[in-house]
Amino acid sequence: VGLLPRVLYTGRNWAIGNISNIAIDVVPGNFDNNNPENVPVAVHVNRDGGLIGGLGIRLGPLGIGANARLFSRRTDILQYTVQDFYDGPPPTLVENIFAGGSDEAQITRFELGVGGLVALGHWNAGFYAANLLAFLDDDGLDSQGLFTTMNVGVAYTPSNIKTADSKSPLNFSLAADFKNIGSQTQRSLSLGAEAGLDLFNFIVWNGRVGYRQLMPGSLANVTSGINLRNGVFTSGFQAKFFLVDLQASFEFPADALFDPPTFPLPKDQAREPFVTMSFEMSLIF
Repeated sequence: VGLLPRVLYTGRNWAIGNISNIAIDVVPGNFDNNNPENVPVAVHVNRDGGLIGGLGIRLGPLGIGANARLFSRRTDILQYTVQDFYDGPPPTLVENIFAGGSDEAQITRFELGVGGLVALGHWNAGFYAANLLAFLDDDGLDSQGLFTTMNVGVAYTPSNIKTADSKSPLNFSLAADFKNIGSQTQRSLSLGAEAGLDLFNFIVWNGRVGYRQLMPGSLANVTSGINLRNGVFTSGFQAKFFLVDLQASFEFPADALFDPPTFPLPKDQAREPFVTMSFEMSLIF
């Protein structure tokens, strides 16, 4: 469960807003049929709070931008049993979510992000470094640290040209992205397609499908590491009417689709998620 109450104020080439994010992950322990009330439940509460500001300029087909983020991050792990939830969420959990946990679990971060996008006809290519300060360490400059947070991508938009003054109501796009390309553990590949209708940003309907896979190890071996059974397939949609924007996404482990599970599940698979669903509602004006 996630809460993202955000307020943004934007100008032509700049924007400011708040960072506010509460994510709650419920992780059950080993299930005991003989004593289900005492099944352990760990609740991870992750909170971000702070400010973000960004600038961007357009130079013909090239767009460049940067943002700065100052925020605090707090992570608390609360231990319960299933019995604690029989009468609703435990009071200590509600207190932690809305009032915060211990100060020892909080860190404060300052990050700078930079990026660029070039649009050549129906093709678009871009890069983004999530934390420009990652290349600074106690011994000087660390170029590998910057490369670790680098994201690159390319998109094909045959129904629209980004640099054109007019926009087609039909929307179709294909995209491929590499995130954290310098990381040996967090590098990932994402592929996606989107198609739909956009009537002056007043009525919008888009359908989406995609695929995502972690690509750890050496960057030189990335292409040989692509295996559709090791990733996650995604689908989703966006529906907007006037000020209300609804978005939903669904994730399916690829291996579970190629080799559907049989029931009853073995104990080592009983706690593995099959479908992950995400819903988001925004008011945009």
